[in-house]
Amino acid sequence: METNSAETAKECELLQRLRDTLTEAAMEAGQSLSGPTTRLLLTCITLLNERETHLAALAKPNAQATAPRPNGLPERRSRQRSTMSHIPLLRDVDPLTLQKLLTSCSFRDLAPDEILLTPSRANRHVYIIMSGSVRVHLDDLSNGTPHLELAIGECLGEISILGETKVTAHVVGNEAARLMVIDQDLLWLLVDHSPQLARKLLYTLSHRVGSDNLILRRSLRRQRESELNANLDALTVIANRRGLTRYFNDLVEKGATKNQPLSLMMMDIDHFKRFNDTYGHVLGDNVLCAVAGILADNAGDGLAARYGGEEFSMVLPGYDANQACKLANTIRDKIQEIQLRTAQGELIPPITISIGVKQMEHHDTLETLVHDADSALYCAKRSGRNCVREHSAQVPQA
Repeated sequence: METNSAETAKECELLQRLRDTLTEAAMEAGQSLSGPTTRLLLTCITLLNERETHLAALAKPNAQATAPRPNGLPERRSRQRSTMSHIPLLRDVDPLTLQKLLTSCSFRDLAPDEILLTPSRANRHVYIIMSGSVRVHLDDLSNGTPHLELAIGECLGEISILGETKVTAHVVGNEAARLMVIDQDLLWLLVDHSPQLARKLLYTLSHRVGSDNLILRRSLRRQRESELNANLDALTVIANRRGLTRYFNDLVEKGATKNQPLSLMMMDIDHFKRFNDTYGHVLGDNVLCAVAGILADNAGDGLAARYGGEEFSMVLPGYDANQACKLANTIRDKIQEIQLRTAQGELIPPITISIGVKQMEHHDTLETLVHDADSALYCAKRSGRNCVREHSAQVPQA
């Protein structure tokens, strides 16, 4: 029995040396080995593991102290495996799979701003960040704003490998980074033999998709806010001319202008330049905001907009010319009731406004409506201001 134990221990030692030699050779060769050669090496190491495990089971308990380590890895590989076990993708993966990774994958150093992945290049590797970080850009790299940053433990390239698609983003070094490089052939081989790794890959992929969806929702929200701000006047916070155009076009596209009347008002504050010269632009801005507030309060289902300078407009779906003129006079009366004071406490004179109204006809566009309502507005100014005029064929074209 002692002889058998000694022979078993000697064979285990030989197997360990052989396996360590194969492990070191595979690590040194790295990605220069072909796929079939890599798989052959893995098979040899696996067979050595199985034989060594069998021999260890036959050995006496008191011989376990001299028996080789169960995983048979050199100390440096053991330390690397311990480090890898803290990577989310590899946490709880069986030791044999970790050993196969160490013996078959390579490592790459990525410098700051060095391009790792780009849609113009094919990809056949999954990268794990061992140290440092990288940036991910969805748009052109000249944009400068990264989609996100990835740090230690994160994966790269797995979406293009698992989905068999092209690379969809630019990945560049953010700071000096050390990457573990896993070839796609090795990845699929490990997935076939490691349910834990397969589950981790699925989790990593779903987590990445979830994170990307969250970032996409935030981006869409910022885009909507940006579009909203682009359609608003910065001073009065009602629609600007761009917002007016978009609102009118939406009405036309939805067919609202075919099933009901629609009228447009063009309004101009009387003698506003003289008011600014007398009381200053700060008080002038206060007047513009007060007028805009009254228009917004009376727009109903329509839209009030600052057309430019002291000129305002209002789109009124559902209003014919008579209804629009009645509303215009109500607005004109309310504007005259605005009470503002100077910095010295002096009450400013009443604000008056001239208004032109045009009801939309079947051939009208926004441009023709504005033109005709503007003609009625100038007619109101020539009539003494502070009044409402409706456009008709008898109104002279301004």
